[in-house]
Amino acid sequence: PLPKAVEFHKSSAMYRLILGGNRSGASLAAAVEVASAATGFPVTDTIGSELPNKYPETRPMDILVIGYDWEHIGRNIYRQLFEDGAFKLWDGSPAPALIPHHLRIGTVWRSSLLRYFDEILLENGTKIRAESSLESASCGTQWDLVWVDGDVSRESVVKEAGMRCIDRGGRVIWSAFPDPDNDLFRQYCRLAQDGDPKYHHTLMRMDENPHLNQKTVLEVMRGMTEAEIRARVFGEFVLPKTDQPKVNLKDAVKYGKQGKSLVWMAS
Repeated sequence: PLPKAVEFHKSSAMYRLILGGNRSGASLAAAVEVASAATGFPVTDTIGSELPNKYPETRPMDILVIGYDWEHIGRNIYRQLFEDGAFKLWDGSPAPALIPHHLRIGTVWRSSLLRYFDEILLENGTKIRAESSLESASCGTQWDLVWVDGDVSRESVVKEAGMRCIDRGGRVIWSAFPDPDNDLFRQYCRLAQDGDPKYHHTLMRMDENPHLNQKTVLEVMRGMTEAEIRARVFGEFVLPKTDQPKVNLKDAVKYGKQGKSLVWMAS
């Protein structure tokens, strides 16, 4: 994983927030964490050393993944966890699925064509259940791990899932783009920044992703407003200002080298 992702994987906080701009690697880090927890395959750091395991090793786990809607679950979450080629290896070749198909022994589909799954059972007994944030939060199941990906429609879905992690000492991870309208995610990030030990946040940046061609990244920055650069490249929460002038490539490079600090907006 990327160095910033290692920081995310090492944290033992109950709520871990990983935010990043486009192509920053934030969703990949979250998917790797879920796959490692579900299969028992360890995550390694940048030099190949195994990171400490934070999850039960003597019993199956119950894992919940939450997407904005079922389309997000099928096109994003399912693809990242279960499909070959969702990511690339260091040499640029397609990576195998994070959770290989041979480890699955049963799937309850809502739509197999669209990859909308209700529950997937692994051979080790671990269950991975999916829920849409457009629907009411489910009750009853206790979770070992919850992954929220992106924005949510109902904040109560995330809050209820967090409450159902308490009995098992479970954890919530949330990967998202820094959308200022994602109020609960922004609130949790601020708690982490303020030093609440229950929360931990990791910032991923597009321009720090070594798998991307940095010349291409600079080209993408060309013509963006300052607000767009800070959100899409640097992963900052920022209110877009439609009246901001566009910045040229030279200004974009200068801005990136200044290493602007994270900007948190008042609630």
